[in-house]
Amino acid sequence: MWWVHPHHDLQWFEKETQGKSPREIAQEYLCAFNSSGETFIDGETIQKLEQVVTEPISREFFDRNLWIWKIPEQKALYLIACDVSSGNALDYSAFVVLKLDTMEVVAEYKGKLKPDHLGELLVEVGVRYNGAVIALENNSRMECSSS
Repeated sequence: MWWVHPHHDLQWFEKETQGKSPREIAQEYLCAFNSSGETFIDGETIQKLEQVVTEPISREFFDRNLWIWKIPEQKALYLIACDVSSGNALDYSAFVVLKLDTMEVVAEYKGKLKPDHLGELLVEVGVRYNGAVIALENNSRMECSSS
């Protein structure tokens, strides 16, 4: 949703949507894809999903892009699945923290970090979530440095 971004206010929204159709506004700024009429997921399912979406309980890290929905439960098993960017600031790195017995997303991150900084964040989050296993994308474009 447009209002989730910390730098977007009503003035920004009105400027950005000026001259756009209600359909464009719904799809691009309100995450209302069912109004576009051509979706892979039917409108009824989208409405059900919208009813279970919740705001994170906290937004952390220097860029506030680490969103936490649930704190770690003692003895629970967690997995972190990560998509690593190339580190050139053109694309994003992202990861989700899954509680394995329910496959519930309990935390996520999306941001533009250098791979070494992403690694530090992954270790920090992995430790927090009971030593979660970290599964990284096999990205052959990455080069390791010895520094």
